[in-house]
Amino acid sequence: MTPIQTNREKKDLITIFKKILCRYLRDRGHIIFSMVDTTGQDKLKIALLGLWRRHKSEETGYDKFNHIIEDILSDSKLLEKLRELGIIEVHIDVEEPHLVVETSKLREICKNQE
Repeated sequence: MTPIQTNREKKDLITIFKKILCRYLRDRGHIIFSMVDTTGQDKLKIALLGLWRRHKSEETGYDKFNHIIEDILSDSKLLEKLRELGIIEVHIDVEEPHLVVETSKLREICKNQE
C-alpha cells in the first residue's frame, strides 16, 4: 500500500514524477542531451535507478519511488498524462527497471519546473 489516499493528492503524482525527473535531468541532462544530439535518437531509455536516487520521501509522501510509478501505472488517466509528456513505456518488472521517452519531448518536460 502507498501512503497517498485522496484523489486530490493522486492528481499530483504527475507533478511529483516530473519534479524527480527534472532533478535527474539537471544532474545528467548535459550528457543525455549531448548523446541525443549526436546520435539523432528518437527514443531514449532512462534507468529508473537514477530517478529513485533523486526521490525524497519527505517531499512526496511516498516511502519509495517505485510506489509512485505503481500508482501512476494503475490509473489510466495518470498513465495518459505520462504519455502526453513523452514517456511512451515504463518497465518496472524487469531486471533493470526503466522508462522510454521520446527525445523530442525530453527537453520540454522540465520547462516551468522549479
